[in-house]
Amino acid sequence: SDDPLCDSNGAAAATQLLQQDIWELVFGVLSCADLCRTCAKVCRTWREAAKAAPQWQTFDVDDAGTAGRVILCDEDAVVPALASWVCGHASTLRLSTADVGDRGLAALLAPGRRLLESRVSRVDLSFCTRLTDAALVALSMLPHLAALNLDGVHRLSNRGVYDLASTVGRSLCELSLDGESLTDHWLQQLLSVLPKLDSLEISFCEALTDASLASLKQHKRRHRAFRKLALRKGFAFSDEAMMELLSAPGSCAMGHHGAFA
Repeated sequence: SDDPLCDSNGAAAATQLLQQDIWELVFGVLSCADLCRTCAKVCRTWREAAKAAPQWQTFDVDDAGTAGRVILCDEDAVVPALASWVCGHASTLRLSTADVGDRGLAALLAPGRRLLESRVSRVDLSFCTRLTDAALVALSMLPHLAALNLDGVHRLSNRGVYDLASTVGRSLCELSLDGESLTDHWLQQLLSVLPKLDSLEISFCEALTDASLASLKQHKRRHRAFRKLALRKGFAFSDEAMMELLSAPGSCAMGHHGAFA
């Protein structure tokens, strides 16, 4: 165009796009804590670019720096800005082995009691040994929870896990549990409220018997085959019951991916 104004506007727009590309490239290698506590304070443009950084899709406590550890470990010193960004942007939380307590987890999930706004769908809390049933109450309010890893979280009660499953059963597809105290009765109860469950991993299945394998077989018939099934330390399972489960309808999926150890 011969219009200087159009040329000027086009150049400005191109410059802005170039700057945005540079910001995305630079911000993409920074930690969530750096984005929230440093970059976002420079100006409004930097704040919006920091919010759009791809690492917010997955919040890993190992990459969160000091700010993330403060939220999780020092429960009286909450960092509202970081927690707010996690709640508003992250779809995956990886907190495995973090020294997180019930209050710290609740602060991260729902700053300002905005749990229902959360986009979180996948949560890894494996070996977060301080957590109790109180943490399950916060998790039960996540509207899109599809995958949950509670392996090694040994303070949880069977009733607490069942109450959580009853609430999120409409969305939960993947579940990993510490099975040290799990019984045939409670596994049957869990399966009854998780119709979409197609990936199940349970550690330390010493208390489970062939009755649990029968419940799993029934779940496959009524709902869907398992993409993944791992029952570790299930010393009481008989070979006959295991073969019946493997030969049940839909066994093809589990036959390729299932695991008994």
